[in-house]
Amino acid sequence: MKSDTIGREEVDLTLGTVNNLDVLRSDQGRREEAEMIYKRAMIGKKKALRPEHGTVVKLATLYRDQGRFEDAEMMYNRALAGYRECYFDRC
Repeated sequence: MKSDTIGREEVDLTLGTVNNLDVLRSDQGRREEAEMIYKRAMIGKKKALRPEHGTVVKLATLYRDQGRFEDAEMMYNRALAGYRECYFDRC
């Protein structure tokens, strides 16, 4: 029986696949594509009410690897705030 609604498992699988795609693009040196996919994953996680800090760390690392240190620092701080909120406020 097919449902018209998307379940939690499907959302997690989709977001996980997007995450794997952005890691692959980054590993291939296709950094601009990876950046777009990371940002899309962050938006998707936010819409699905999922913690985004893991994806934020990956985007920060991409920025660091590109020498975009100010952008990386901003994203690492955002991820840190997300981890703190999740672990201390129970996300």
